[in-house]
Amino acid sequence: MNSSPRIEYVERFLRNACRDWRTGGGFAICMARGTASRLLQQHPDITRDSIYTAIACGDVETVEQLLAEQPALASQSGGVHDWPPLLYLASARIEQRAASDNAIAIAQLLLDNGADPNAFYPGGDARYRYTVITCVLGMGEELAPTHPRAPELVSLLFARGAEPYDSQLLYNVFANHASRARLNDDLVWLLDAIYDQSVQLGRANDWNDPEWSMLDMGGYGRGSHYLLDAAVRGKHRWLIRWMREHGANPSDSSVPATQGMAAFVEACLQRDRATAAAMLGEHPEYLVAPDALFAATMQDDARAAELLLDLGVSPDIADRHGGERRALHVASFAGATNVAALLIARGADVDARETQYGATPMGVAVWAQQSGMIALLGAHSRDVFNLSFAGNVSRIRVLMTENPALAENFLPDGRSTLMRLPDDEEIALEIVALFLANGADPSWLDANGASAAEQAQERAMLRVAAVLADAQRGA
Repeated sequence: MNSSPRIEYVERFLRNACRDWRTGGGFAICMARGTASRLLQQHPDITRDSIYTAIACGDVETVEQLLAEQPALASQSGGVHDWPPLLYLASARIEQRAASDNAIAIAQLLLDNGADPNAFYPGGDARYRYTVITCVLGMGEELAPTHPRAPELVSLLFARGAEPYDSQLLYNVFANHASRARLNDDLVWLLDAIYDQSVQLGRANDWNDPEWSMLDMGGYGRGSHYLLDAAVRGKHRWLIRWMREHGANPSDSSVPATQGMAAFVEACLQRDRATAAAMLGEHPEYLVAPDALFAATMQDDARAAELLLDLGVSPDIADRHGGERRALHVASFAGATNVAALLIARGADVDARETQYGATPMGVAVWAQQSGMIALLGAHSRDVFNLSFAGNVSRIRVLMTENPALAENFLPDGRSTLMRLPDDEEIALEIVALFLANGADPSWLDANGASAAEQAQERAMLRVAAVLADAQRGA
């Protein structure tokens, strides 16, 4: 049994370069991408290890050579995930440009040699099919990044026979979950592509169904309700227009009712102070309900949020039924920097923790990959773990001067400050030096028994690992 160092780093590269549905959120996704890129820089021979690594690296010459010698490789499952090659191509996200620049040429080679455009792997169990197109689009609850060449890849896959009504794709892109905040009018191209493909396959009559039953998402609910609700709530005018042109009913039941709390929310979003104030006179309980402020925050409508604060709504109002999250958590997830700046100016607790995940607003911003919120909160937060991952050396230096004990803090899962380092190794070295100088313990082990040095080694951050290992030996 041969388990060589080469096999280990090749498998580690492929696992990080081509992530599956289990890798979710900004911290995990950035770590995986950075790890894969560093491993490739350290071991450039990775690209020629197999057809799977060549595809992940965008090495079109190697792929072409391998297929010329053995065309059956185009459909052969293998690699660390035991996937067919097209799934590695659709899932590859590394920093090296060749991976995206050559994706179309490689996809054409694979399809020309018999690759299945409807290939999939099960996401958790057999009900959830992560098809090639699903992997290309990403998003979903895990907030996977969309492939840089997504429109061209989808067009090619449809031209080669991919199924247009892909339930997991529709769920990941349009359903009401973590990626809803990322939905925008720029995805009209995807709906156009689905429609055109269905017509090409002789399914034009599907679109005469006012309930859009052909978009029934395999048990997730009816597609028209998801799409219309997403478009109306997000005020995406091109999505709404597209749906009307293709048979959606704008008076569908997914449009929010305008009674009770819904009417109050609508008045606030319309900045109708007189109506909102009158409704509060009749329903003072609305002052302690988060609905209106959260709605204004999701739309980054600072004027509506200011109206609510002026009427007496607290900037720290919490969702008692949703993990005690506050408007700053909502803003961090949605990237609502205008409302967030207002909330901070009005005294909102910048480091309040919600109870479902124990996350601060900074933690939510990092998870949701919202760079604007990370920058805004970075000037105020004392969350050293997420400040560290964001690479905010200047803020950490200030905090270490004010309260050195912060370097000795731990996350609820037992990780130390030395275990949540940024992906930029130069910045990581600066932060490690600051934490070590202020009492961070390099010998501390996480819940899996791994030290900070071992975690850095796993991320292919060799210089950081060496510094931490030296500190651990001297501790």
